[in-house]
Amino acid sequence: MTSSSLKRICLWSLIGFLSASALLAVVCLLLGDFGEVQVKIILSTLTISGASLCGMACSAFVEKTRWIWPGGVGIFFAAATALLVLLGIWAELNFDDYWKWTASFAVVAVFLAHALLLHIPTLAPAYGLVRRGLNICLAILVLQILSVIWLDASSSFFFRSMGAVAVIALLLTLVIPICARLAGGAVTMRDRLLLTQDEGDIFHDEQGRRYRVTSLSAEE
Repeated sequence: MTSSSLKRICLWSLIGFLSASALLAVVCLLLGDFGEVQVKIILSTLTISGASLCGMACSAFVEKTRWIWPGGVGIFFAAATALLVLLGIWAELNFDDYWKWTASFAVVAVFLAHALLLHIPTLAPAYGLVRRGLNICLAILVLQILSVIWLDASSSFFFRSMGAVAVIALLLTLVIPICARLAGGAVTMRDRLLLTQDEGDIFHDEQGRRYRVTSLSAEE
């Protein structure tokens, strides 16, 4: 399965489950019947929708960069989180450690999707420090949240420091698209054709179309 196919599957899954969730909510509100089963169904659809969003971000990263393993890790954590949440909802598991592991997987999945999504824009070398700074902030923030989950960190200084890191991460998240725009200048995606070599003189583009490439002499 190609990354573009996976992205389409995630997109249609997201649309389908969000539509089903909205339809169920409307029916329950109109009929006045909103019980435990309906709540579980809505939570399940929202869970799958969230996992689909994370999967779309990771597959978009793979499609853009052709760097498979980071996107694969992100998709694994998104799928594992969805399975854990669904199992916990329908089996009504009340074990603290189970939900701690589920929350930990969810944190890693969301932050991986966030980081990979912001690795898609092309930055000039001069702006590379911004992206590295974001990676560091996200890593620190993940460790801090995991500390809250597993170590019950509760000091006021700890939460203030976590808030400070979150603000810096948000700032860098907003700055990266601006840097990408500055790096791009007036060049648009219509002006470029990105090809990846399959074998010999056969290449493919980001949409999967294949090309045979030959070199031309300077006179041509």
